[in-house]
Amino acid sequence: MKSRSETLVNQLANVGKEGLLTKQELPVYSTITDIRQREDVVYAMVMDDEGKVFAHSDLTRKGLLLTGTEDLAALRADGILFQETVAGNDPVLDTTVPIILKTKNLKIGVARIGISQKALNEAIRRQQSIYLGMALGFVIGGLLISFGLARLITKPLESLAAGIQVVARGDLRRLVPVSSSDEIGNLTNVFNQMILSLREKLLMEKYLSQPTVQSIKEHRDVTQLKLGGERKYVTALFTDARGFTSLSEKMRPEDVVRLMNVYLNLQAKVIHQFGGTIDKFVGDEVMAIFEGRGTRSTPCGPQWRFRAIASR
Repeated sequence: MKSRSETLVNQLANVGKEGLLTKQELPVYSTITDIRQREDVVYAMVMDDEGKVFAHSDLTRKGLLLTGTEDLAALRADGILFQETVAGNDPVLDTTVPIILKTKNLKIGVARIGISQKALNEAIRRQQSIYLGMALGFVIGGLLISFGLARLITKPLESLAAGIQVVARGDLRRLVPVSSSDEIGNLTNVFNQMILSLREKLLMEKYLSQPTVQSIKEHRDVTQLKLGGERKYVTALFTDARGFTSLSEKMRPEDVVRLMNVYLNLQAKVIHQFGGTIDKFVGDEVMAIFEGRGTRSTPCGPQWRFRAIASR
């Protein structure tokens, strides 16, 4: 705006110099009329060195002596001068250039142009609104993305936390679903492996006596284990069903399986009841080990082999 004002006021000053010297107003009015055709130009004038209006876009102001603050400042200007003023209710940029005879270095008047800043301010406000809208859009978009990412991260964590609470209650039936392949997904996989290991442990404990489980817990530290094992006095129990071979030949396979399930479950309960450990099932045979059931002097050691006969 200042650059445009300076160009217009210099154009008016060149014409105004000849008009002031020749006292010809017509060329000056013609230039002022051309300048006023611009929508943002509020007024244009040429003043003599006494402050009287030589030519003005408002013909009624010709010959007036202007004594306002801006007018006096413009009259005293020795170079380009920009002033903020008001015309009506609109802010105006008043631009002044002194008219000087270079040959005599004599100031004979000034040229002034007022350009409305309303259009500029409106444009600035429009740009501010646009930039504000863009900024709000970026902020809202950033918040939505942040919330989405936070939800994407916290949802697997919430699922993992819920799974931990379920395991803390002793429920090992459910695994935590793995919904990602990142670090959280790896953590969930490790947690699921822990659940599977706990399941295996509980499943194995069903086939071990309480003394055996206690012994395993006492020897968790592998550094305390001795290479080659330990020698202990134990009682070995071997049982099988009398006449099982001939019996199974006369029954359907399904009936044999049901019979053996009942038979072996009953023996397992009795063995566990007396602190024994089931070593293996071999067909209808059960092998169990009892620790701490005898001493060197009692007939209860690995050299003894008992056979219990069970009938149908």
